[in-house]
Formats: sequence, structure tokens, C-alpha cells
Amino acid sequence: MRRHLPSLNSLVAFEAVGRNGNLQRAARELLVTHSAVSHQLRCLGEQVETALFEKNGRKLELTPRGRRLLETVTTSLDQIESVLSEINRDIGDRSLKIATTPAIASAPILEYVAEFIEQNQLAEFSWVPIDQIDETVDLIISWRPVHVPGEKEVTHIHTNYFPVCSPG
Repeated sequence: MRRHLPSLNSLVAFEAVGRNGNLQRAARELLVTHSAVSHQLRCLGEQVETALFEKNGRKLELTPRGRRLLETVTTSLDQIESVLSEINRDIGDRSLKIATTPAIASAPILEYVAEFIEQNQLAEFSWVPIDQIDETVDLIISWRPVHVPGEKEVTHIHTNYFPVCSPG
């Protein structure tokens, strides 16, 4: 079902004007022109079919309905901002640090790592040499067993290697 709401831009402009009590200050805050804010307010007023502001000299004062709408819009924008902040913080905290040898880091494993990073939306990824393992390393990839103080779980995948030659 389609929502019958005014544009988000007009609600943001309304909230800025309502909070600032002035078109010029709201325009500066929103980084738009005075006329752009005025246009958004006009569009919003047409959609809600009621006056939201009264002019008092150069100052705009909210009508009772305008105050009611301002409270709701301000609360809603604050909630949206808070959730977006949480989402960005969660994504920003997602990182992966791998310790491995240069030979492994240059192998085709990079393709798998790139896919893993994309699928898991990692904000940060880094490789460190296997001899620089510390408590910040999330994963160790090595040809040989590596002991890490305080390790909780280690999975070893055993692989057989053999020479491949072509006839001379």
C-alpha cells in the first residue's frame, strides 16, 4: 500500500524552519537557497491543506497544528538519525584481520577473500605477516601449525602436495 505522505525534503525543510523560526537560517543549515526552502514549505502547505506558520514581521511562528506536526517530524527525524547512526557504527565495527604468509596472500585465495568481504559488508580488511600475530588477528591461514597464546579453536585442513611434471 502506498503511503500518502509529503516528500521527505519538505518535512526536513519544515522541521528546520520550525526549529529556527527563520527561512534564512534554515536554508543555511540545509545548504540550500531561501527560495528552495520556501518552495518546500509551500508544497507541504498545499498537501496538508492547512496553515502551518503565521508571519509575524520577519519571523515565522508555528500555528497549533504546525507545532503538533513539528513535534512529530522532529521525533521521527531524530529516530531515523539514531537508527542510521547505529547501522553505520555496526558496519564500521565490522573488520577482518588475517595473518598469513606472503605465498598464501598472493595465491588465488584473494578472490575468495574479496567475495567474503563483499558478502559480509566489511568496512575494514587487513593482512599481517604470520610472524606478527597478536590478539587483534581474527584468522590465521598457514601451511604449518601455529600456536597462539589463548587460542580457543584451531581448524587444520590437511592437504597433500605432489610434483607435477610434463614429459620432456
